[in-house]
Amino acid sequence: MTAPATDTKPILTERDVISCDTDVVSGTPVFRGTRVPATVLFDYLLHNKSLDDFYDEFPTVTREHVLAVLRSARGHVALPNFPARDATSHGA
Repeated sequence: MTAPATDTKPILTERDVISCDTDVVSGTPVFRGTRVPATVLFDYLLHNKSLDDFYDEFPTVTREHVLAVLRSARGHVALPNFPARDATSHGA
């Protein structure tokens, strides 16, 4: 009996899917291979629009692009790099 074939696509990172080039949208970080600024994804989500709406509006952006950016954002907010918050540090 043979094992089923698995989809072994590499997990992409923000560096794989975001590019900054002064010749493309004046250097604004965009989804690689597109002219779509990466921030537009967050604007859609912040305005309660669905990912399906986003994909419909920007068909050049792939699911892999979006997943890599969301993984990266999650990783950034999960880092313990914020200073401790206590009453004495704020002059209270």
